[in-house]
Amino acid sequence: MNTYQFESVIEDKGIIVLPEQMKPLHKHRVRLILIDLDMFPPDPVQQLTQITRKYLAITDEAELPIQDIYTQRGQSHERAFVFD
Repeated sequence: MNTYQFESVIEDKGIIVLPEQMKPLHKHRVRLILIDLDMFPPDPVQQLTQITRKYLAITDEAELPIQDIYTQRGQSHERAFVFD
């Protein structure tokens, strides 16, 4: 298995043009993973800032009261069946 990385523009009819050096792949079965590059800021600093903001939003979320959850489970005698 070989991997290739290239950029292309999807034409009006939905056609993706492959670079000329990929001509040996004609008639080969391939899997495409498309990443919409227009969705990413071209500036790496801007991209890193965006990722950092998203991470900080996660760390600002309230944490689960784990100790309370375990205390409630310890006081409960109900057990769910794992297997039937």
